[in-house]
Amino acid sequence: MPARKSTPTPRAGISEDHFTRLSRVARATRQGWAASGLLSPQASRYSLEDLHEVVVYARLREQFNASADVVWAQAREGLTSVIARPPIELVVDCHLLRAAWVLDDGAITQAARSGNDVRLIDLTEIVAEATAGFELVIATPRRATAPAADQLAARRARRSTDAAS
Repeated sequence: MPARKSTPTPRAGISEDHFTRLSRVARATRQGWAASGLLSPQASRYSLEDLHEVVVYARLREQFNASADVVWAQAREGLTSVIARPPIELVVDCHLLRAAWVLDDGAITQAARSGNDVRLIDLTEIVAEATAGFELVIATPRRATAPAADQLAARRARRSTDAAS
């Protein structure tokens, strides 16, 4: 019997350590982007959607530096729906910084009509890699660490109560 491929649910989450490793974006950098309103606020567990946002925005930063914010503002809303049907490509008019998801050849034709330089950014591979890593982390059974953490918190609370007495 073939193994069933597990699909992560949107509510499934990964730790910050796994998130940072998979996204290849430093924690402080991600926090700065979130504080600027460019990404979803920090959570205790990160969803697959959070991971997709970070890897795509990071790629846009590589391509457009500070101008990536303008491109991202146009691309962010459609990201989830585009990811569902690869290839995941974004066409950007480099002069106007006008961005559109490539759903068909019409998006490329429309962008090229301006006569400006146009850049086609293929995000398929980085999104697929991030998704695969997320699925591996989610599929791996976690060690039961909650009781140990609870015991440590209780000990600290007793110590602070004893010190205050």
